[in-house]
Amino acid sequence: KFKKEILSVEVAQGDFQTELAFYPAETKGNAFTVTSPEKPIYTVSDSLLGDFKPDLFAYLDKHLLKFKKEDVARMEIKTASESYVLSKAEGGWSLEGESARPEEEDVDNFLSRLENLSARREPDPPVKPDSAAIEPPTTEVRLLDSNHRVLAAVGIGSEFKDMLLAKGNSDLGVVLVDKNVLDDIPRKNELVKETAAGKQPGPNTTPPSTKK
Repeated sequence: KFKKEILSVEVAQGDFQTELAFYPAETKGNAFTVTSPEKPIYTVSDSLLGDFKPDLFAYLDKHLLKFKKEDVARMEIKTASESYVLSKAEGGWSLEGESARPEEEDVDNFLSRLENLSARREPDPPVKPDSAAIEPPTTEVRLLDSNHRVLAAVGIGSEFKDMLLAKGNSDLGVVLVDKNVLDDIPRKNELVKETAAGKQPGPNTTPPSTKK
């Protein structure tokens, strides 16, 4: 009687289909494999199992955030140095508490970067979602709809082996992201740009006349 199965691999090509089951062998460095109960039992080198056991993480969707850009009407950003809110109305995006409006292109690019925010790899050893290394996050971005319902959120925690711990609303759990992900989060003063004549007009103001 075999011990607990190590690995099973299903192979299918056209009408042909079979399954390989691998079990630990009594001799070190080997494994037993069978294709079905009535077939012979083969002994193989257990080094072959490495070819069948790729890191599952390599096949996962590594995006941290799941949302549709067109549904986002509010963005709440908190970093170690500041916090601000971007809200969307009929006139476009505005920065709460500021009369100047951010460039629509800048906000759209920011959303695109969040949309493409991806994990690099899993932390080893794993980190629990409620770990002090990730909760509370040092940097957090929340995306909300027009009814202030949270569509997606990502929290970035402490440093871990030259990377940063992060957790989004995907099924990945706590993962590692590159440190430069923090550069993708614009500072408030980068969104409020100055013009030669001063600040840009607010969302409900009329631009000053340039006629002389």
